[in-house]
Amino acid sequence: MQVLLKYIRQANIKYDKKKYAKAIAHVLDDEIRGSLGKVTVTLDSKSLMEIFAEVFDVMADDEVLMKSFRENARDLINRILKDKHEFEVLFSEDDLEELLDYIEDEDDFETAWMYVIREASYGIGYILDELDYYMSLDEIPEFDITFSFGMFSKNIKGIKVSMKVEGYDDESITVNIDSRISNKASFTKINSKSAIDIEELEEDPYEFLDIAEEILENLVGNIEKNKKLTNAIEDFTGMDADELADLIMDELFW
Repeated sequence: MQVLLKYIRQANIKYDKKKYAKAIAHVLDDEIRGSLGKVTVTLDSKSLMEIFAEVFDVMADDEVLMKSFRENARDLINRILKDKHEFEVLFSEDDLEELLDYIEDEDDFETAWMYVIREASYGIGYILDELDYYMSLDEIPEFDITFSFGMFSKNIKGIKVSMKVEGYDDESITVNIDSRISNKASFTKINSKSAIDIEELEEDPYEFLDIAEEILENLVGNIEKNKKLTNAIEDFTGMDADELADLIMDELFW
C-alpha cells in the first residue's frame, strides 16, 4: 500500500474547487458556522448523501476533471508497469495493459466515466428516497465536526467530533472525539516486524478474527483505565467494557 500511495500522491487532478465548494455550501447552508479560528459543520446521513448528490451533479459537467483524471490514470498505470515487480501481488501485467488500452481510448473512457457517475447518482437518489420514507428528520442522528485552524493559520490544527447517541428509556449519551494534529505526524512509519503478510491473511480468514479481537482487547484495556468512561458505558448499556466488546465481535462476525 505504501508503494501504491507513492504513485497516487504524484497525481495532479485538476478541477474547479470553487464549484464543488459552492455545491457543498448550498446543501449545508446554515449548518456551517464560523467563529474565530474555528469552523463547525453539522451533518447527518441525509445531508451527507445530499452532498454526494450535488458533487456528482457537478462532476457530470466537469470536463476538466474528466480529462485530468484520464491523463493521471494513464500516467499512473505507465509508471506502475515500469515497476511491475512491486505490484505482483496486486496486479497482473496483462490486466494493467488492458486497462491502459481502455483509458487511452477517449470515447470509451468518457462512456465509462458518465456511466459510473450516473449509476452513483441513481444509488444516492435511492438512499435519499429511503431515508425520506422510513425516517423523520428527528430520528436521523446528527453529529458536529469542528475544525480548528488557530488564530492566523490556514492549516487544520485539530478536529473534534461530537455526537449524541440515543439509548433506551429516552436516555442519551454524548460522545466527543477530540484529535490534535501535529506537523510531525506521519503515516509512513510502519513497524514491518509486526506487520502481517497480506497473502497469509487472505489464505486464513480467521486471522481477521484474531486481529479484531486484539484491537478490541487493547481498546477495552484503555477504556478501563478511565473510570468515568467505564461507568458511563455501564450506565448506558448495562454492560461492562468486556461484555460490550464481546457483543461487538458477535455482531460484526457472527
